[in-house]
Amino acid sequence: MKHSEQEYLDIPPFADEFEGLEIRCHTRKIVKVRKPQICNWLEHIHPIPVGERVVVDRAIIDGNWDSAYSCFGCLEKWLDFNEGKIENL
Repeated sequence: MKHSEQEYLDIPPFADEFEGLEIRCHTRKIVKVRKPQICNWLEHIHPIPVGERVVVDRAIIDGNWDSAYSCFGCLEKWLDFNEGKIENL
């Protein structure tokens, strides 16, 4: 990991697509996945293999529980982009 765990946890969890939706009971933590998951950070959708550490967001969105998994590779790109280290995501 190029950044501290806290830097990954401090990334804003929800994109503009969630604007206007009711979001409650949001939690965010770093976990090791026990079954295959999908990383969908910034629409870079790809599989996450068992055993990989990721950031998982869980919340009630418009009355339904939902979880979103984000791999550290995608989150690192986002941090680097926001720090001006890269030009494109």
